[in-house]
Formats: sequence, structure tokens, C-alpha cells
Amino acid sequence: MVQASHAETRRDLLVTAEVLTPVMAELMEGVGNVRSLTPRGSEAHLTGLTVRQARALKEAKVIISPDPDLAPGLKKHLAARMRDGAVVIYLTKLSAADALPYRSHNPFLNLESLSGAPDEHDHGHDHGDGHKKEKKKSTKAKPEMMDPHLWLDPLRMAALLPELAEILSQIWPEAAPSLRANATRIARHLREEVHPGITHILEEAQMRNRDDSTAIPFMTYHDAYHYFQRRYGLSLGFITQRPEEYLGAKTMQQLLAKAKVSQVRCLISERETAAVKRFAKLSQAQIKPLNSDRSYDAKEVPLSPWAKNDYDRLLLAVAKTFAECL
Repeated sequence: MVQASHAETRRDLLVTAEVLTPVMAELMEGVGNVRSLTPRGSEAHLTGLTVRQARALKEAKVIISPDPDLAPGLKKHLAARMRDGAVVIYLTKLSAADALPYRSHNPFLNLESLSGAPDEHDHGHDHGDGHKKEKKKSTKAKPEMMDPHLWLDPLRMAALLPELAEILSQIWPEAAPSLRANATRIARHLREEVHPGITHILEEAQMRNRDDSTAIPFMTYHDAYHYFQRRYGLSLGFITQRPEEYLGAKTMQQLLAKAKVSQVRCLISERETAAVKRFAKLSQAQIKPLNSDRSYDAKEVPLSPWAKNDYDRLLLAVAKTFAECL
């Protein structure tokens, strides 16, 4: 339970991922100010802090973050702020979010388990005795990591907003009516306008006939679109689960071997790494630039009746990109 003792005259909210800023600004409309820890266009998977960001964290009393493990460089700092009395709200921990763990398999490879693949760090080097040394497998189970990309499912966001409003109402009781009204308004917009708009775009694309029906419609660079996929009945694979994680040689070899015998229409990626370019070349895929971790402004995405803010425009960009590949 959040303690009301955190209430202050100033009602400021700090979000750790810029992509959340537009929807949180609407939630806080008439209540207070919203700031983003990360600048526009930056990665949500933060690995380090600038002096400005460290200062903003130190001053923040109420912080919203998608998940403790989204940004490895931020986790310990948020834990420290909690010890100092700040309120840190993780969206994946809200019951209404119905957060899911990262997938343990890659549909493209049809592997039993990504984390269980042996010799992830064996690059085929000779270690001096003429034999390749195998890394000893740990029998200790790895903790289950939650997929933080909740914002790519508008219905999940609609479901969690009222719960979030109630938590903030405990901190700022005098602002409770505004927070509840804002949450209800945003949730209605997401359910009645954004979700049907995305559904229409994808269904219209799926109705188009294609000659190369055996081609895999799309792959993504990292597994950011799990929630989007489940919501809209799509099936996809990925190159790496998390962009900050090391991609082992064995897994990369498996991906490239499968790419040689597969045809992929699109490889959706926020960056053109060497692995992305090599995979695209082998699978004959067109690289489609798309960043799931930031909002999009009106100059970047075509106008749409239901895309009313930069968060909506991100969802529109995602829907249109996937639709082009179906």
C-alpha cells in the first residue's frame, strides 16, 4: 500500500521510458507534471545514466517504470530511491496488467528453450589443449523475467490505467477525482477507437492475396512485440530476446542456417546491426525500420482519426509496419 505521507504541493511524475510519457501526461492532465527520464528517440533499455538523469532520479518522489528488468543500468538506482522513500510503480506488477514472462522459445527456430541451448559462449576457439572446452551448465534455475512491453497492447494499457490511477490517488488524495476521470477517458479511447483501428488495419492487410504465400511474413530484431502478437493473432519469430543480451554463437548459427532455407518478407528492426543485415541477406528479407520503445510525432506517422497523441501514433506505426508485411 502506498503511503499518503508522500503527498506534496507539487505533483510531479517521472517516467523512466519516454514511450510512456504521452499516455501518462494524459493521465496527469489537470493534476501535475510528467517528465521523462530518457530523451525522445532514446532506447528504453537503458544501460547507464547521465549526470542529468541521475539528478532527475534523485529529485523524483513518484516514478513509473515498465518493469525492474527493462533497463539493467537503472535497476539499482530505482531500488535505492525506494529505500530513500520514493514511490516506484512498476507497470508489470499491477494485477490488471496481466504481465507475461518473456517467451522461452523462438517460434522461428522452434527450439525447446533459448536459455537451455548449450555452449552459448563457445565460438569454436581452441583453448590451447587441442579441445574445445565446454561451459559447465548451471543447475540453478534462472528467475523468470517479465516482458515489459505492455504499451504495445492498447487493451492491457486500458485495463491497468484505473488501477494506476487508484495508486496515484493514495499519494495525492485531493487529485483522485481527476485521476479517475482521466483514466476512464483514456481507457475508453483505447478500447473503442485505438484497438478497433489497429484491428481494421491488420484485417484489411490479411485479406490481400499474395503469390508467395509460403513466405514468412515477418521477423523482428528483438522480442518486443509479444503482447502485440497475442492481441492481434499474429505469429512471428525474433533474432534476440533482449537487445542488451549477448547472442551466443550457437543460437546465431541456428538462426542463419534457418534463414538460408527460409524466405522472410520483412525483418522489423530498430537498428541495422551486422546480424540484422546478414539475416536479411540470407532470408531475402526487406529491413523495416521500427522502434517499439519510443513515441512517434505527427511528422513521422500519417494522420489517422484515432491517433490523437504520440502514443497512439506509435501503435499506428506498429500496425502499419506489420500490415505492410502480411
